[in-house]
Amino acid sequence: MTERGGIPNFDRLLAKKRAGIAARHLVSLLTDDAVRELMADDQTETRRFATEELKRRGLE
Repeated sequence: MTERGGIPNFDRLLAKKRAGIAARHLVSLLTDDAVRELMADDQTETRRFATEELKRRGLE
């Protein structure tokens, strides 16, 4: 376990957070139809990003 700043697994948590930020950014670049297609994805996190983006665009 990596521990930095007293937080176990800090590096792994930071990488996961950065991946989430990058995924949200990529979803924001997609067309409306492509975002809707992501809603059919089996990955819960992917659906969540797509749902957030549709709400942000006022399309949900």
